[in-house]
Amino acid sequence: MRVPACDTHKLRRVDDGRPADPTTTAALRIDSRPYRLSRPIELDAHRVLTFLERGAHRVALAAYAGPLLVGSEAPGIVEIRAEISGDVRESVLADASADVLLAYARTDECAYDRAVWMACLTRLPVQSPKRASVVTRIERIDEQVGPAQPSRNLR
Repeated sequence: MRVPACDTHKLRRVDDGRPADPTTTAALRIDSRPYRLSRPIELDAHRVLTFLERGAHRVALAAYAGPLLVGSEAPGIVEIRAEISGDVRESVLADASADVLLAYARTDECAYDRAVWMACLTRLPVQSPKRASVVTRIERIDEQVGPAQPSRNLR
């Protein structure tokens, strides 16, 4: 990717002589002709997706800080945000334990996601004390957003 000359000063701030981040093995430098970063950057999103691929849902959810750059409407960011959020959602819905699914349901991202809350209800044991709060949440979603389908008795 070619960086306009007017933007190179912004990139150079990354390599201003400060000590390298101790979690990295090499300092990040700006190479020239063309301007580019000296090595790939490890992104949180990549780590989350790697954990999901390994089936480490609890670890992935702990590393997932929520939707990527929520305030950005840049087309590339919107696409990546949707992909990551979708991958997290589908993976957790498909394979995660009841406790991990419940932790995901309690994130801001799932506040009104009836399908996620219904999956929690299905996955929790019938005698689980956690079911009451899940049923209450589904009823609140139905009141505020409307039921996805004709309502049935959840209790």
